[in-house]
Amino acid sequence: MQRAQNLVYYGPTLSTSFSVSANGVLVYQAGYPKTGLNWCDRTGKVVGAAGRPAPYWGNVRLSRDGRRVAATVWNPQTGGAGIWTVDVNRGESRRMTYPPEVHRRAVWSPDGTRLAIGASADAHVGPRLAIMDLNTGGAPQAIANSLPRDQAAKLAEFANVPTDWSPDGRFIAFDDGIGHEVRKALIADLASHTATPLLDSKFPQWGIAFSPDGSRIAFVSTESGRPEINVQAFAPAPAPHLAGERRQVSRDGAWQVRWRADGRELFYLGLDNVLYAVTVKPPLAFGDPQPLFRIAGASQYGASSDFQFDVAPDGQRFIMPTTGSAPPPPFTVVENWLEKFHR
Repeated sequence: MQRAQNLVYYGPTLSTSFSVSANGVLVYQAGYPKTGLNWCDRTGKVVGAAGRPAPYWGNVRLSRDGRRVAATVWNPQTGGAGIWTVDVNRGESRRMTYPPEVHRRAVWSPDGTRLAIGASADAHVGPRLAIMDLNTGGAPQAIANSLPRDQAAKLAEFANVPTDWSPDGRFIAFDDGIGHEVRKALIADLASHTATPLLDSKFPQWGIAFSPDGSRIAFVSTESGRPEINVQAFAPAPAPHLAGERRQVSRDGAWQVRWRADGRELFYLGLDNVLYAVTVKPPLAFGDPQPLFRIAGASQYGASSDFQFDVAPDGQRFIMPTTGSAPPPPFTVVENWLEKFHR
């Protein structure tokens, strides 16, 4: 009997890309599409590449100086994923994490010396927020190890994946899932060694992004009936909390947001895969959303790939994993597959 080769699978849960029907039809997809980390200008035109094509998993983040990218790369040998960094000027890549743990969605510290990541030990434990020191190259250190016992126990009840690191280096924002799965967002205070809910209500909220001066956050909330980008003041004391008026800046749905390095623009991804720009004028005035370009392919909202984009410090280029003109791996259909076992 012929064996199917190179099936995409996820090691921690042993899930893979095949399905069977009750009437004896089996379908599977072999091969993971290699994607490129490409730079796009404000019209969506690809204007450069950062690193070589690889099976990128969707998570990409730029360092604050725009010189390095942290990306999640799928490992076909283990079915897991790890963090790699890429020097965008020289194209040199460096592997930062290793199996058997699965690592994903890295965000940079302001000085570029550390990465906050979600680290999964096995299928029974969801991602845990951890910090990796790039200078020492040691294993990621779980945030929970430095928290009070009751807070550490609470964090163990759900996934912890980072979304941003505050400009002063004190706070790491993280939430509990991907897209429509997320219910709440929290803040880890590295100075006081505490973790507290920041967005925790009956409405799913996620994707915290600190403004460049740290005085505000942008985030996604479904309070209006669909996910939209909101901005509100962030106050660090006595405990991290939101203050003042909340302003909705997106229209017609949005689910991912980034700030320009000078704070004068917000960029968000709509549910229709269109990237929008919103001007920001002090103290808190927002222009109308302006569509820049549509990212090719089906909407990434709600997809398991955890697609992300990031923006260069000057706001003129965007980096994201794209397949370009490469077709996805084909589906193979096998009829009456059970009969093959009786031959």
